[in-house]
Amino acid sequence: MADTTDPRSQSGQYNLGPGVFIAGNVYGDVNNHQTSRPDHGRDDEPWASQEYQPKEKESPAGHHPEEADEVGPGGALLGWTWRRCVTMIAMTDGIAWLAAPQSIAFGGYSVVLARGLDAEELVSRLTATVFGPTRTARSLAHLTSKDLIDVVEDGPWDPYPAIGLRYGEIGEWVFVVKYGGWQAEFGPQPPVSRGGAHVFQLEFEEENGKPVPPQFSYLHDDRLMCAFNLHLDRSWGYDGVNGDREVAVRVEEMLAAAGLPDANMPRREVHRTALEIIERCFGLSLPRRKVLEAALPAVVLEIAEQANPFN
Repeated sequence: MADTTDPRSQSGQYNLGPGVFIAGNVYGDVNNHQTSRPDHGRDDEPWASQEYQPKEKESPAGHHPEEADEVGPGGALLGWTWRRCVTMIAMTDGIAWLAAPQSIAFGGYSVVLARGLDAEELVSRLTATVFGPTRTARSLAHLTSKDLIDVVEDGPWDPYPAIGLRYGEIGEWVFVVKYGGWQAEFGPQPPVSRGGAHVFQLEFEEENGKPVPPQFSYLHDDRLMCAFNLHLDRSWGYDGVNGDREVAVRVEEMLAAAGLPDANMPRREVHRTALEIIERCFGLSLPRRKVLEAALPAVVLEIAEQANPFN
């Protein structure tokens, strides 16, 4: 199989406000490469975990802000997340490894993590948000990352981009990783986070010539809780963290404690540090070896057959 890619048309921009991609729970604003190639992470850069200690304001003895009566739903959620998930992070891979070059595949990464849904339901909801003709998720059994990339590259998919999904579980969380021409193909409706689900999207169009910065969003019950540009790059309209006030302020405090934004810091370092903060704030983790090497349940999103009105 030829080791080349054909660039997709750079059209279809979506402007939803400063530094925010929101589409079922964040989508890119331009189309990019239709094909992708595996890369199991690179060892030519120091990606060793660095401990981050946020600077906390002192509180009176016995005071627990997350349990105070005046704490809103955003603050209560953060308190729950921190207490429940900090142990899981210590035992797993976190998400900062996504900042490595071609961490999942050529062209970037698009990952959805969720709580309050099973993996099959998350796949079903994401499938329903794809732009254009209705798609159906056809099961391909268990495939490795390379296997699924071969499927989406080799199939007769024109004129619509080939999209594949692999999915799995980690504790009480589920995750979906997108492959193929996912860039700018997923929309906001119907909401993936409906019915009380917590849905987190991490996305980076790494090979986009714009360049498009990596993006993060968190939605709960169709409400934007947190979203921002992970390069913290004002050239893309970054104006702080958007979303629920309590959640946004907490994230901004953690960014500030890490010295961000910092226009002099290399973008990849900013990207990685921002991922570390998200990881610790929300308890997110994606199993690196499982995603890159193991065989996981996989589907390809096919154009649904239209009923013939004359039959």
